[in-house]
Amino acid sequence: MTVIVGLETTVGEKAVVVGSDRSIVSDDRLIRGCINHIVKNPYHSISNFFHFLQEKGLDKVKLSPTRKIQTSDDKRVLAHTGSSEESHNQISKLLLKTEDFLKEDSLLKQILFPIGCSKELANEYLRIYKRHFNIDQRLCAKHIPEIRRIFDIHTAKLRTVNAGPFSIALWDRNYHPVLSEYLFAKLFEGEPKLFEITKTGVVTTRQYFVKGSGRPYAFQHIRYRLETSEFPFLYASETGIEKPVDLEMAVKVVRESIEYANYCSPFCKGFDYAIFTRDKIEEHFSNEKFSYELNIIDLIDKRLNELLKEQNNLKKIKARYLTN
Repeated sequence: MTVIVGLETTVGEKAVVVGSDRSIVSDDRLIRGCINHIVKNPYHSISNFFHFLQEKGLDKVKLSPTRKIQTSDDKRVLAHTGSSEESHNQISKLLLKTEDFLKEDSLLKQILFPIGCSKELANEYLRIYKRHFNIDQRLCAKHIPEIRRIFDIHTAKLRTVNAGPFSIALWDRNYHPVLSEYLFAKLFEGEPKLFEITKTGVVTTRQYFVKGSGRPYAFQHIRYRLETSEFPFLYASETGIEKPVDLEMAVKVVRESIEYANYCSPFCKGFDYAIFTRDKIEEHFSNEKFSYELNIIDLIDKRLNELLKEQNNLKKIKARYLTN
């Protein structure tokens, strides 16, 4: 139901351009999660999700605009895939307003002490933790464990098992389709830098990257425009950019990739972007209002056509094997 794109320049002024579409499903959390499963799993079994919608008596889903790019006064940019969950609010505070995040003692204790701790020990450790916390060190280590713990707090069920004098914390984790995914940009070693951040807090530096349900379409366009050395069916990661990319071109490629995703995916619409340089952040946010509905029957027909096309392709490949 979304597409977010980040791209670094390779020539001229060092900059990061971050863009996104603006649409989000307006229904309740379960409906959003169900639609997200349908959108993200093009070749998996999804009949159960359509059955869920049918049982709910839902024949249409409504989409409306939202802003998916946030900036901070100390030159940080965060793009997320459209979740409005409390977990996202806490993670955006961690990444964009770290000082405010470190004032949330109750949340920090949940993060640091999942099975409890004495008050005196917890308070002492909390003082040490706040004094030494550094977001750049987390980025350099390529992992932000606080993100994993925040998602756990909101989506994982804790089971405590007594083992003699000890207690063991076991977490029952289930994939949670409305959790946000992130592209994050900040000054790192004096230069604007783009990072991909996963739901488990894994951090990867990127020259460019795309996340969200519109990712296959946007990645396809970016690979074509940047003349990358990737295989066409591998869009999980980026490799070398063959073409020099200045700021003007970066903005153009980000815009085109999102517009292409908007054209190909019924769930993507609108365009926002931000330009992040060493000296400033330029926000280019739209105030366009829109609201539209998608018919569930149309989504089923679209998925049936996609599966039929894939089935025919597999039959052709099988026939070639049999004739060789």
